[in-house]
Amino acid sequence: MKICFLLNNLELGGAERVITILSDYLVNHDCEISIIVLNKLNNQQALNPNIDIISLNQTKVLKSLFPLQNLLKKNKYDFIIGNMWPITILGLAGSFLMSKKPNVLFIEHSIISNEYNHQSFAFQCILKLSIRFFYNFASQIICVSNGVATDLRKLGVKQSKLEVILNPVMIPSGGSKNNKYDQHSSNWKDFSGIKILSVGNLRVNKNYPNLLKALEILRTKYNQDFISLIAGDGPEKENLKSLIQDYSLQDNVFLLGGVQNTESLYRNADLFVLSSDFEGFGMVLVEALGYGKTIVATDCESGPREILGNSEYGYLSPMGNPEKLAESIYQAYLNQLSPDILLKRYKDFDVSSIGRKYLALMKRIKFN
Repeated sequence: MKICFLLNNLELGGAERVITILSDYLVNHDCEISIIVLNKLNNQQALNPNIDIISLNQTKVLKSLFPLQNLLKKNKYDFIIGNMWPITILGLAGSFLMSKKPNVLFIEHSIISNEYNHQSFAFQCILKLSIRFFYNFASQIICVSNGVATDLRKLGVKQSKLEVILNPVMIPSGGSKNNKYDQHSSNWKDFSGIKILSVGNLRVNKNYPNLLKALEILRTKYNQDFISLIAGDGPEKENLKSLIQDYSLQDNVFLLGGVQNTESLYRNADLFVLSSDFEGFGMVLVEALGYGKTIVATDCESGPREILGNSEYGYLSPMGNPEKLAESIYQAYLNQLSPDILLKRYKDFDVSSIGRKYLALMKRIKFN
């Protein structure tokens, strides 16, 4: 099968990691894979050399339509797989004028109602109308969690169009061995307190201020020494720097910026903490499971509970409650979960299992 994934860029986000993992799996299972990105190729994910990367070098979605249409006509893909609104709709529009229409799949990675709830009323009206109309023309819409599927149903997408396939994750083999320190994890070298890791873009929905307040409580109320490393970059960086100063956490919390290879961070951490207000899936939680790390996560919509169950595979804490989050971090450190149990749960998300589901779906659509 000849497949193209359509993305805005290939930078260090969760959706981009999902596509690189899936592409690597599919290219090793006799598929011809291209990844088309709208923007320039900056700070991109590491990729299998057999994957064709094509940049449209555009900054606006609408300006990408005609270059995309020409590319699709030339290459005659079996499947066009658009990722995240509005790129999803762009892929559909690009296929409209083709004589032999390819199958168009969408992968929706976020709860759209939450992702854009800060936008104007007019913007949200356009968003909802476009989803209600265009999404029902897709061959199938892959939702990365049940929460994403529920949100799309509320926005007017037919149930028959929705298929829930959880995100694949692929981490290097080696388990808890090979705990060498790199330039980032060396902040923990020779440190005997709690080593806390968080990974994710510095955006409002990640609610890192909640984490910082919880860490201040962990120090003052529970008298714990810790170093918290936060890997990620984004628009909230300066605000978080100010809060670190306000809470006098300069010696305890370090913003690492974007980190290409997080393996050493995961391997050397004691705990992984996610403090989000909402997630489409929460891929970093599965990565932490794969390294056998005890997790503390806010019980937000929609990924954490789907991944961690009813606290069988991690500690769930109420949203927006730094006191409870601090208590959960303290309890998690004292009562860490068995890595064997966590690794067993991780296998439910292994790319070999999830990749087979994607292949089965595409074969079903292609040959029906």
